[in-house]
This record gives sequence, C-alpha cells and structure tokens, in this order.
Amino acid sequence: MTALAGWPFPGLVWGPYPQARLPAAPPDRKPALARAALTRKAAELHARLQQPPILDAALHALRQVPEARRDAAWLEQALLAVAAAMEEVLRVRPHRQQLMAARALLDQRLVEMDTGEGKTLAIAMAAAVAALARTPVHVVTANDYLAQRDADSLRPFFARLGLTVDFIAQPKEMAERRVAYGCDVTYCTAKELAFDYLRDSLLHPADQSPLERRLREAGSPGRAPVLRGLCMAILDEADTILVDEARVPLVLSQPANGVAEETFLRRAAAIAATLAEGRDFTRDAAGATVRLTAGGLASLAAWDADDHPLLGHPQHRATTVELALTAQHLLQRDRDYVVRDGEVMLVDDTTGRAAAGRAWSRGLHQLVELKERVKLTLRNTTVTQITYQRFFVRYLRLAGISGTLRGAGGELRAVYGLRMVRVLPRTPRRVRHAPARLLADSAALWQAVARSAGELAAQGRPVLVGCETVRASEALAAHMRACGLQPLVLNAREDREETRIVGEAGTPAASPWRRAWRGAARTSRWRPRCWSGAGCMSSCAS
Repeated sequence: MTALAGWPFPGLVWGPYPQARLPAAPPDRKPALARAALTRKAAELHARLQQPPILDAALHALRQVPEARRDAAWLEQALLAVAAAMEEVLRVRPHRQQLMAARALLDQRLVEMDTGEGKTLAIAMAAAVAALARTPVHVVTANDYLAQRDADSLRPFFARLGLTVDFIAQPKEMAERRVAYGCDVTYCTAKELAFDYLRDSLLHPADQSPLERRLREAGSPGRAPVLRGLCMAILDEADTILVDEARVPLVLSQPANGVAEETFLRRAAAIAATLAEGRDFTRDAAGATVRLTAGGLASLAAWDADDHPLLGHPQHRATTVELALTAQHLLQRDRDYVVRDGEVMLVDDTTGRAAAGRAWSRGLHQLVELKERVKLTLRNTTVTQITYQRFFVRYLRLAGISGTLRGAGGELRAVYGLRMVRVLPRTPRRVRHAPARLLADSAALWQAVARSAGELAAQGRPVLVGCETVRASEALAAHMRACGLQPLVLNAREDREETRIVGEAGTPAASPWRRAWRGAARTSRWRPRCWSGAGCMSSCAS
C-alpha cells in the first residue's frame, strides 16, 4: 500500500466524498509498527527535539515531497516539525509519551493514556500531521464546550503550520457547518457529526455517480453536502463512543405531514390518567416499560370509533396509551427532561445537558408536552438512523484515545479492527482512592458529602461532585447551602453558563465554591427508551 492509499482526501483518486463502504467483516487496520518499534521511534523523536528543526524550512521540505512518496519517514519528519511548532507557539515541548501517543494515533490505533498526561496535545499533533498530508481530520470530543475550547486554544498552533481549524456546535446553521467542515481540522461531537452525515446521505444517495452529484449541486447550491467525506477521525474518550454508546440509535426525523393527532393523543392521555398500576398496567422488572393488563385493555372499549385506519386501530390505541403511561409515570422532569421557555427538552443521558432539537418518537414527546401543559409540537417521523458502531467503521482512517480502554480491547478489535497500545505515564500516579462508605439514606449521604466538601475547601482545594440527575444536584446544593457553603450548580438547567463555570473551576478564587454537577454516568439505573427495545436519541432533519 502506498502512502497515497493510506492518506485519503477528496479529489480524483478518492472521489468528492470519500468513505469506506460498510464491510461485512471488521476493516483491516493492522498497524505498521510493533509496540517496541513505536516506543523506540518516540524516544528518537524526543531526543531530536533537543535541537528542533528550523520550522519554515522543514515545512517547505515536507510540502515538496510528492504525495506518492509520503511514507513513514515523511510522517516522522512531519511529526517532528509539528512538535517544534507546538513548542514555538504554545511554549510546550511535547514529552516522549505524547509523541508516542500521536505516532500511535497516526498508525490507526487506540491509545490508553492516563488523565493528565496530555491527551489533548497528542491528538492535536496527530491531527496536524494528517492535515499536512491533505487529509481532512475530524477530532471528536465529549461535548460542544470542549470542541470550541480546543479549536480556539489550538488555532495559533495550527495557523503556524499553515492549517485551518474550526469547531461544530449545536446552534450552528448548515452554512456555518459547511465552512467548519471545510477546514483542515474540525473539532466536533460524535452526535453532531453523525447527524450531519445522515443529512448528507439524504441529499446525496450513495448510488449517485460523481457527475450526477456535481450536476445536482450546481443546480441547487444550498444542497451541497456539509461534510467532505469520512477521511479520518480521532476519537477522544473512544471507549465511551465505541462501546458505551455504540448501539444507541441516532434517529434523524422530520415533522409528520399526516393527519393531526392532537385530539387522539389527548384522548390517550386522558384514559391513561384513569388507570391504576397493578390493576390496569404493570411495569417490567427494570421499571423501564409499562404494559397494559387485560383490565387496562378493556378500558379502551369506551374510546369512540374512528374511521382512520391507524388512529382507529386497537393495537395502535393500546400502544399509545402505554406511551402515555410512560410519560406520566416513568419519565421525570429534571431527570429525563427539562422545561425551558415553554419547551420540553431532553436531557442527554451521557452529558447531562439539555439536547435542543431532539425529541422522543412515536408521539411520546407530545404526550410529555401534554403532561407539562406546554404547546404541542408536530410529531416527528423517522427518516433515517444509524449507530456509532455502523458510522465510525465508514471512516477510511480511524483512531482513538482514552484513559480507560483496558478490558474492552478484544471487543474493539473484533468490531472496528482497532488494536490498542498502552502509553505508560511520565510520572508516578498520585491518585488516591478512598475506601467506600455506606450510609443509611440520601439525607445522610448528602450531609456527608457536604461536610467532606467543606473540609477540602478549608484546605484551599476546589471540589467537583458528580450527581446522577438534575434533581440530585439541586438537592446536594441545598444541603451545602444549609452548611454555609455556596455551591455553583452545573446541570441541564444551567448549561448556558457552562463556559463561565467550567472556566473558573480549579482557580484559587474559586476554591471556596462547590460544583454540584449532573455527571455523565456510564451505567444508570434507568435509561430512557425509544419504545422499540433500545435507548435512542433523535434530531430534526431540518
């Protein structure tokens, strides 16, 4: 395989929208370097950084090498130049472990690297080297805040290399997204990236020829794709995306054009309000779904007949009443959703943030709106969907990094063809794990947490406390105020203040403040359902 074959970019060779066809078996991403060779190369590069190259001359020499001859030696020269640029611009000389991590990412590996060892800079170096090879790079981060922070803080570094960088955030319109994805390096979240890909797939079916695609774009410039293809992705917190959320459906939907269902849904909600648990409906063992009993089904007999083939169908009516029971008894305000400015907004189960533009399907979202007595929105119908497991294997080059990959290596290799390498920490770990404590109830738990936080604050140490729900974060904050503390609360209600709150975290002036945070628990006691057997997230196609 030539270097050209390994570094894809839009053009005559790869086409206008490069991506891998979904394989029946995991893609072959066998790394070129063994671990011992990888460690040796990193040590050599670190030693050569003692006398860094003249940057402008090095960049000029790299660009003069024909694309077909950009081999492993060119890659290492590029990594050396990138490291020199980082030292010049950011005043940070990459250490050996960061160089090893960056080289492993360029070799399409998963890198396990401890928190605090410099994952952000390692990702930036790998992205810069790939971008110097003309490959568009998507750096996938945990949330919009991190995407914007990293893109803004690293912009001078990329500019010194002659590269452009931008970020994708939820409020951005399609034109802004198209500009951002047109940069050499784009920071984004996995959800925004996958939904943009789904929108592109609707505008440009996979069976279109390049000529048909160009003719269609010329006739309607606004229908040009947002992405430039799936050339290379580097995933931060890769195990969260590729394992924890791998099979959660990402559903692209649009407002339904069918018969108005408001009266139908109001009737279902009214019937559900009269039903009693145990007599008319039951919950499953996990408490995540409800089922009507024979008595509950009999109560539907009083529902007036309807000539519409769907709205009058007995099974559809029973399913809708079960959804109404779900809205009334299972979905909780300030845990599964928040109400902001008269709008029901889902709380992302992973990030704890309000997810604007996303909605439950099959009428469940409208039933929650009826419960909260806010204006009903149009019911969305599914247009297309994908999972991370089926999306990220479409990248021609894929790599990732995390501090918690051990235990998932076999699964990641079997599904994604990715091999893992462990980068040992530069310094001995100083993390101490205190023994677990059991308390009688939530009140005792919050009192103990508040007391411990106060003791740490008295030592001048800032404290971050993770909570499972919005309601729990506010209950903890109340206990802290009762103890004379003044907590800053960051949850789905206050996510508009996220940048300011996170920016102040850890500073000496912030040390007396407590952070009560709706954390991103990977496994929760109850996960919202899309009522087809799996949890889902959806977004609007418009």
